[in-house]
Amino acid sequence: MEPESARAGIDQLMVIRLRDTRLKAAPVLVLGAQCDGMRTMAEVSATAQAYQTAAEFFPNMGHNMMLEPGWQAVAERINGWLTGRRL
Repeated sequence: MEPESARAGIDQLMVIRLRDTRLKAAPVLVLGAQCDGMRTMAEVSATAQAYQTAAEFFPNMGHNMMLEPGWQAVAERINGWLTGRRL
């Protein structure tokens, strides 16, 4: 934790609504964790919908998916998406 961590935490509490008209048609991968204590599945799904894609959720994972057991599945999904491989 650094001094700016408190500010970052406060900033994350604010809900920001995306305006569909301001979004560009760029591919976006939206991932979520089913046991996330900071973001609800509805919030993650709404973000995906705003970008006209579907959210993908990883079971039995919390907010810090890359620090959770099974993080390799998340990393593989991101890598597959970036390289164009279908997993």
